[in-house]
Amino acid sequence: MIDIPMNAKVSCSDGTVGTSTAVIINPLEQIVTHFSVQAKHSPVLTERLVPVNLVVSTSHDTIELNCTQAEFSALDIFNDNHYIQNEESSLEYLEPFMTPLDTRYTTISAEHVPIGELAVRRGTNIEASDGYVGKVEAFIINPDDGHISHMILQQGHFFGKKEIALPMAAIDHLDDLTVVLKLSKAEIHELEPIPVKHAWQR
Repeated sequence: MIDIPMNAKVSCSDGTVGTSTAVIINPLEQIVTHFSVQAKHSPVLTERLVPVNLVVSTSHDTIELNCTQAEFSALDIFNDNHYIQNEESSLEYLEPFMTPLDTRYTTISAEHVPIGELAVRRGTNIEASDGYVGKVEAFIINPDDGHISHMILQQGHFFGKKEIALPMAAIDHLDDLTVVLKLSKAEIHELEPIPVKHAWQR
């Protein structure tokens, strides 16, 4: 099985192109179809939508693609940034250096997610049936068929960080902001531990 890490360096056959930002999943078929990449050399904050079948290999902080930088630049754009002029505008100043902040325009970003699919970012909240339990760390997919086998729940942080592999059947529903589980906090606590062996730990 392979992982699709977030905040990882993404490289093509002829160089680095950016950083991974989100995975795009089909919640009905439970497969990862794409992931988004923040383009490294873009003059604006442009993200590209990368089909998962372009992935050659991954580690905890890298993703290797089977394409060139030119081919990557031709992939569909994941996000569009629009600048809307405010009716009332002014220049505000930020301490401590009194840098002018132009408030004449508001930036609105729209994500181009394929119909019927969802974009899930690392750090998305996970809620049990009785409240918050942690955040999404990763999805584990089977390279043979592309199906998601588990979602990695991260609890705590730094030295107290704990990772729990949850089967996809434990998910009740999800959206762009929250993953909601069928299980209660007590039921999650009683789950048989499943060691999470990342590809980079082999």
